[in-house]
Amino acid sequence: MKLDVEVLDTSIEVRTTVTKNKESLLEMFVFLPTDMAIRERDINASVLLDSKASRYHYSVSKSKFPLLKLKAEKPESKSDFPVFLKAFKLKLSKVIQEITASNAKTKSGEFLEVAESLLNDLRSTPTTDVNLKDFCSADELCSYYAEQMTLTYYDKCQKRKVSGVNFDELIHFVSEEREYRKQKYGLKSKEAQYMRKKEDLFCKSINISQQNRALGLMREQIAFSISAFLSMSLTTLIVFYFQRGYGTVSFAVFMALCVSYIFKDRFKELFRNYVAKKMGKGKYSVKSTLIDSEQHTIGHCYDLAEFTTPDEDILAIRGKGKFTKKEEGEVVIYYKKKYDVNDKFLNGFSQIRDTMNINLSTLLELLPDTTLRYSSFEKGALVKRKFSRLHDINIIVRLNNHKIERYRLKVSHSNIEKLERVKLSTS
Repeated sequence: MKLDVEVLDTSIEVRTTVTKNKESLLEMFVFLPTDMAIRERDINASVLLDSKASRYHYSVSKSKFPLLKLKAEKPESKSDFPVFLKAFKLKLSKVIQEITASNAKTKSGEFLEVAESLLNDLRSTPTTDVNLKDFCSADELCSYYAEQMTLTYYDKCQKRKVSGVNFDELIHFVSEEREYRKQKYGLKSKEAQYMRKKEDLFCKSINISQQNRALGLMREQIAFSISAFLSMSLTTLIVFYFQRGYGTVSFAVFMALCVSYIFKDRFKELFRNYVAKKMGKGKYSVKSTLIDSEQHTIGHCYDLAEFTTPDEDILAIRGKGKFTKKEEGEVVIYYKKKYDVNDKFLNGFSQIRDTMNINLSTLLELLPDTTLRYSSFEKGALVKRKFSRLHDINIIVRLNNHKIERYRLKVSHSNIEKLERVKLSTS
């Protein structure tokens, strides 16, 4: 099981790669800043489930990357070009992550070399009447994503002040791809929306749909039955007590019956909440059935989100490192996901990719909207600056009960500033 993490404006994108015929487990511990005042606001941990969206598709391994060569031999195939598009995006995304992971000196040529090489592979593929339509769709989409991901790379390098980057080369490449697309396919007015719809339709053969079902209905019914029994037992005991002291027919017994029936439903609701919470502790609350384009069930996913006290291994890692000391009273959201994947995959595939977009905007809005002001005297002039106060959200991920990775989000009231990978000591 492999993991990649990336940040967007107010969300984090967690990508997991799961192998068939295996049961895989993802655990994520989110340490929230005390300034959010989670306990005082009485917020449910399921907010992490409500704000999460997953997209599934067949994963592309390195050995399967040059799939276009198979296209010439099997022109009737319908999955090679969509797979190449997925591989194209993943490859460029990986290059961007590797290059911008640190402020080390790099060259923009490394990124452009990969992008141009992949585009050349695509555009030199032999086409026939059978695969021409697929080729044109892949060509237009790859050109669009090459342009957009180059601009992403440009922006990240500028923000991180990465040295050794020729920004003019990047802009020239972007201009060339935009002109190429304009001449061959024309530019659309709402290009981003058009391209996303086109990609969803084009990659339908390798995308995986999901059918979600809430778990816990049986637990709720059992909890309701137990709470009804406890409530009736309590109220009956009250009546029996007064009957024993005042007889079966008396004003005291009459009042005891009235009071018991008044509070019977209140007792039942209290017991139901308590029993349901105890019975649901650590149990999955959502089950997703994964279905491919040929309507084969290829596996199931199970989700859970709750507040927790982490085990000693996680707490030990949380307390290590510079500027990462655990805050007093930190609240921890525990997110757990289990993948149970079988072997009913399309031919040529052995893995699936789950792309989870976890929207943190609801949590970020709980942070105080504090603006810090800073003044300095530079080059003979007074310079005033203001910026939002940053907070840390620490995330520890455990894969299959043993592999652990740690990340730290620098966040403000309105957005995620950056993601930092925290190195774990080997000692």
